[in-house]
Amino acid sequence: MSKKIVFLIFLISLFGVAGIACLPVGTVSAQQITNPIGVSSLPKLFTKLGEDLGLLVAALGGIMFIVAGLLYMTSAGDPTKLGMAKNALTYAVIGLIVGISAAGIAGVIQDVRNGASTPARVIGNIATMVGNIIVAAGTVMLVVSAIFFLIAGGDPSKLTRARTSLKYAIAGIAIGFAANGIVQLIETVIGK
Repeated sequence: MSKKIVFLIFLISLFGVAGIACLPVGTVSAQQITNPIGVSSLPKLFTKLGEDLGLLVAALGGIMFIVAGLLYMTSAGDPTKLGMAKNALTYAVIGLIVGISAAGIAGVIQDVRNGASTPARVIGNIATMVGNIIVAAGTVMLVVSAIFFLIAGGDPSKLTRARTSLKYAIAGIAIGFAANGIVQLIETVIGK
């Protein structure tokens, strides 16, 4: 063995023996270890992991959205750089959608697994999740249409493309909010 490994083993054993020597003699006290995650079962752990990973993916999607915007601005019309920017934007949108929907998917799976939900409630959860995805995608498209307006440079065809993108983004956001509102209205009328 090399001298570094032997020295490392010696240090670890020395500190281990010193730690044992510092224990109080004759008293053994049980330490209460708190649960840092805050879940008590495996399904709840998976639900929490789904929610937390969803937040992480959504945050990374947001960062990639900014990176895609920077790539568009610095592309200077180079087709290769524009392709990279389009790919980054596509993956950022996918990341945002997956991140936003992860918590909803975990909740639907948890409801179905526990049998705590009726089929109508599961469908309502899915509709709400889809509505949230549509609102998120519409918000992203608002920013994309703003970028289209910025890079149009007065070209009528590019301005038409930007206006069309803006109209569809606003329509998508309205449909997403309407989907959530309709689900809540039906739940109120029928009763959860």
